[in-house]
Amino acid sequence: MSARRLRALLRRRPKPLPPGHVGVVRLTNYRPAARGSMPASYARFQLSKRLAYRYDVRAYPTTDREGMPLTVAYTRTTDTSHPDHADDVVCLWEFPNHIELPTAAEQVD
Repeated sequence: MSARRLRALLRRRPKPLPPGHVGVVRLTNYRPAARGSMPASYARFQLSKRLAYRYDVRAYPTTDREGMPLTVAYTRTTDTSHPDHADDVVCLWEFPNHIELPTAAEQVD
């Protein structure tokens, strides 16, 4: 997935994020995209957990609609909980710049 596509998905957010929260978009093969927000501490925990399991985690610096800098974290995993199919799950986290990411997230320009 290209950085341009990632930015486009997150820029469609209808309202600003609450303080201390990050935006989340979850994409799968078989279900529609889920959008929302979660506390930044929980999002950092989720990214750290995925880094520990050696999932592909990347971070893209970008800006939001108002021109404020932010970082988009991207992870891709496979959900095998359904016996009929393996579902690719892509999660995007929109971190405002004042919220730190886990240190091992790879920065991609």
